[in-house]
Amino acid sequence: MVYRDIPEAGHITGVTYGLSEVAHPDWHFSRPELIISVQSTDLAWPLAVAEMANQLRGKCPFVYGDVIDFGGKISEESAMSAFLVFVPSILERGAHRGIDVGAEQPVHISGMHPLYESEPAVVTEIGLDRFWKHPNFDLYDVHRAAVESASFKPPG
Repeated sequence: MVYRDIPEAGHITGVTYGLSEVAHPDWHFSRPELIISVQSTDLAWPLAVAEMANQLRGKCPFVYGDVIDFGGKISEESAMSAFLVFVPSILERGAHRGIDVGAEQPVHISGMHPLYESEPAVVTEIGLDRFWKHPNFDLYDVHRAAVESASFKPPG
């Protein structure tokens, strides 16, 4: 499902449906669906997440902290080529967990956040929490500067 101008004008948001219908051995308490929300009007962003969900369902657990290589540029407007799985950016805290869909396990919504090719190594080096709080990391900006570990200075 794709929503234009959500959460605000000039953004595009996409949500998968179907990933959670296939079992994965790491899913014990809930099953994921994915959401992406970026400042763009290019359908390539939500279509890339949908394609990954389709190609990797049953194979990838899509757990927080996973970095998934898309295998090339996600969109012509940006050099980003991977996704970080983490908390969804536009849903209220807690609203993305324990969604009863009438299945054996509830669904949770995991956020998909685009990364540059160099950034998965930075996530590994400085850790997810520090990466997430880095001043160059903007959840929505597909034109932001890449996060480099040498440029990170802890707040305060």
